[in-house]
Amino acid sequence: MSARPVVDVGVVTWNTRDLTVRALRSLLDSDQGVDVRVFVRDNGSTDGTVDALREEVPEASVDAGDENLGFGAGMNSLIARTDAPWFFCLNSDAWPDPGALRRLVEAATQHPR
Repeated sequence: MSARPVVDVGVVTWNTRDLTVRALRSLLDSDQGVDVRVFVRDNGSTDGTVDALREEVPEASVDAGDENLGFGAGMNSLIARTDAPWFFCLNSDAWPDPGALRRLVEAATQHPR
């Protein structure tokens, strides 16, 4: 039996505490059919996002920034921290259906172009 693929999921946040916690708990509490690691870049939230993530989503690696880098630069900072063969950019207000990440990896593997 082959090992499950590893997919790193990156989320950039800014003052979306409740949405981000809900999205990440939904992701991590579902069977995605892959091994999921979560990386979060917080762009200087003032609504308690970082504390809530550390308390309610301890599996996530949280980079608590002091400045708002924007989505693109924030996501690039997360990509630079990962070593998985797959990286999935997730909005902080989205939650993939169970198995969605596995299906994405399968589709990309079957159709690499």
